[in-house]
Amino acid sequence: MKIRRLRRWQYWCLGILLSLLLLFLFRIPILRGAGNLLIYENELHKTGTLFILSGGAYDRGIEGARLYREGYVKRLVCTGGNEPPDFAVIDSSSKIYESDLTRLELLRQGVPDSVIEVIHQGTSTIEEGDILLHYAQTHHLREIMVLSNKFHTRRVKKFIKKKLEKHGVQVIVRGAASQQYQESRWWKSEYGLLAVNNEYVKLFYYLLK
Repeated sequence: MKIRRLRRWQYWCLGILLSLLLLFLFRIPILRGAGNLLIYENELHKTGTLFILSGGAYDRGIEGARLYREGYVKRLVCTGGNEPPDFAVIDSSSKIYESDLTRLELLRQGVPDSVIEVIHQGTSTIEEGDILLHYAQTHHLREIMVLSNKFHTRRVKKFIKKKLEKHGVQVIVRGAASQQYQESRWWKSEYGLLAVNNEYVKLFYYLLK
């Protein structure tokens, strides 16, 4: 009986060691696949209005400006009601929202202020989905483009694209590449590690809501 238990234990240990070895040997494809699962983008084509979601103002501002310069969009709407607390160091007397930061980056990239609109609302993906739906219905938009960071696009698809398309508004989802790390090698950077970890945590959290 003791010999059988010993052999069973040995088999378990061997199985665990082999599993760990396989994980190590295939770690790069596994890690890259974990990042790719977070990315969802539609084929790019021209539409009227681009919504740039809050957060990642630098990355999204750069990509938003590119989409405007290349003629894919005519108007850009920056959403976001979060107030980055560190900006109180610069000016504690006035509020600066994430949507304001996106607008500033668009201006820095040469986008005319006349084609930019700022909405100081939306503190989560779900809230921004409601804001986009209301805006599209109010302005009679049948199709819009939504821009976020690449690792956020899967969540955009699930909680914004799905919501709006149920109400007859087609959504083109696009992702802005990070300027701090490569999405295909995210595990090589602390910023990439944080981005993937946070996104999976948020996806799980949203699914539970």
